[in-house]
Amino acid sequence: LVKAYGEQLDLWRLPTVPFGLSREHSGSAGTISLPVATYCSTLHGIIAGLVESTSERDNGIVNGHGGNRGALEALLYEFQSMYGISVAVLHPTALSAIKSGSRWPEIHGGKSETSVMMELAPHLVDVSLLPSALPDEAQPDVRAKILDRGVTWPWKSSDNRLGTDGIIGDASTATPELGREIVASAVERAESVLTQLINEHHRMT
Repeated sequence: LVKAYGEQLDLWRLPTVPFGLSREHSGSAGTISLPVATYCSTLHGIIAGLVESTSERDNGIVNGHGGNRGALEALLYEFQSMYGISVAVLHPTALSAIKSGSRWPEIHGGKSETSVMMELAPHLVDVSLLPSALPDEAQPDVRAKILDRGVTWPWKSSDNRLGTDGIIGDASTATPELGREIVASAVERAESVLTQLINEHHRMT
């Protein structure tokens, strides 16, 4: 985003926060998940530091993990009221107008996410390890445990009733070309979001 709109919108990027809320993937080796209170406190500290040390009052948070979404949506209200800033969270894959077209639910490591990784970090994708598509019999469990908006469950990506090897979706059909389209669309649609973010602050002052 900074590369695309940095000069136009006077954007600058903070270092990436490498840890978030990933308790649903705790069955996977090497997964580190912060306690919710620690995650929220860390972000509060970052925002407070920005407000104290700079004149920056427009803050766009680019979220790279779905598990962070609930906490971020709640934090936005605190950030706005406590620090007097204009703030929004961008969720790139959801923001993109390009959808995978997969017949299986895209929850974790499916066609879209794997395609994006193939585009952004192909050296981290070993296609020989990609499992076949989510079994049809798993779909009712995925919809009931994860996608049902009427109930929230503490699901695990390591649950073999939901997916294979932590993947809930169809990674086997991922392509770098699809990843390139998803990323390009997300960047394109982000321009209007960032412009609105700046305008929101002007209306607040």
